[in-house]
Amino acid sequence: MQNILACRPATYGPHQHIAFEHLAEIGVQHVEVGIPAPDKMDDFLARLRANGITATSSQANLDIKDPQIAEKYNVICEGTRKLGAKFIFVSVKADDMDRSVAYARLRAVGETCARHDCTVIMETHPDLITNGDVAKATMQASITRTSASTGTPRTSTSTTRASTAWSR
Repeated sequence: MQNILACRPATYGPHQHIAFEHLAEIGVQHVEVGIPAPDKMDDFLARLRANGITATSSQANLDIKDPQIAEKYNVICEGTRKLGAKFIFVSVKADDMDRSVAYARLRAVGETCARHDCTVIMETHPDLITNGDVAKATMQASITRTSASTGTPRTSTSTTRASTAWSR
């Protein structure tokens, strides 16, 4: 896989409205974006195309405290795929919730994502991805599924992964 440089247009703050044009001008061809409302998706995609930019990832909320979060992720995945992306960047916090419940919900979100060929990438933040050791423990506790085609453990595209920032 080639290295990709992507920018989150939200970092432009009050100048987000010119982000795509500016990114194209400086040679950045990829973005990480929030998922537009369904009625705004076509216009949003047209703006990306007009500037020669592709979405490499979406940014979404992952409220692990919500018992229905896995079901809600169908819509997130559908929006991400409409953007042409497969990766969903999130920050997750369990706070004082039972870790076994948090891990089960992460696993369920991963199962939802697998059905859409999407991957959740968790940002390095307390308390589930505080550092490499915590991230590894979270992933090991959350990843238990097997590939339907081979029967072997599947951890790359089906369930939650930590951002590469923690892995080196």
